[in-house]
Amino acid sequence: MQDSISNAALAGRSKFNKFTYDADLVLRYPLQAGSATLYPYVLGGVGAISVHQLGADSTWSKFAGNFGAGLEYRFGRVGLRAEGATSSTSSTATASTRPNTTSPGKAA
Repeated sequence: MQDSISNAALAGRSKFNKFTYDADLVLRYPLQAGSATLYPYVLGGVGAISVHQLGADSTWSKFAGNFGAGLEYRFGRVGLRAEGATSSTSSTATASTRPNTTSPGKAA
């Protein structure tokens, strides 16, 4: 795990790269409020999370889903938005390792 503020490794933990891939569907319902417009919305999506430990030969990926709701307040071309969302991953992971590149006859 890496400390994102000082970019230093935390004691007893390794550094890793985490990649998140997702696609979301957002459903909005505009409500006119004078010169401004209020947009309550819900969202949901699916994707995956992949983690690779730096210096190791393995990577694991998990299926992920997310959902949430929010409220957008627009006045003219400017707006404010508040959103709450959560993600969950599947309970099983798919691990992959890079092939061994040592030459025949040599110990790995």
